[in-house]
Amino acid sequence: MKQILFLMIFLPIVIQAESKIDSHDINFTAYYSISDINGKVQKIQASKIDWKKVNDKFQVSPFQISFLLKDMNTGDSTRDEHMLEILGYPEQTSIVLNIQGLRYNSDATKKMLNGTIMINGITKPFETEVILEESNQKLEVSGKFKISLKNHDVKAPSLMFISVKDTVNCEYKLTLLEK
Repeated sequence: MKQILFLMIFLPIVIQAESKIDSHDINFTAYYSISDINGKVQKIQASKIDWKKVNDKFQVSPFQISFLLKDMNTGDSTRDEHMLEILGYPEQTSIVLNIQGLRYNSDATKKMLNGTIMINGITKPFETEVILEESNQKLEVSGKFKISLKNHDVKAPSLMFISVKDTVNCEYKLTLLEK
């Protein structure tokens, strides 16, 4: 009896789930020296996302998120058409994130999703600090990251001889719902 009680106390607590994305909010901002351009990703596609929590630490299996370039919207159809063109459309139809895993820093205060991002047909390493919040059988995943246009051979668009700055900021919030 003591052995069973000992095992129950000291075995790791494991919560495991397979999830689908219930909702998302993905925004991007490009910067001109005279103004900012804010955009939103309307739809995304995601592979199955398996996650588990072991002793208060999350583990995530590899997964993929992609969104069609045509689902990016800045609120100005002319600007959106130009954005499609500089991102390689119609030869390139989507931006693809391949997430390989989740790692914690040495004192477990920061969590990082890492993998690759493909833009304009060019794949580069990708990493983003992530905030994970679990409640009511949902896992909320949020964070920010920056993308360099030059790293993906994207020629920065210009307006009246003023070019967009190289860095585009992205913010995301995904809500994963257990299946």
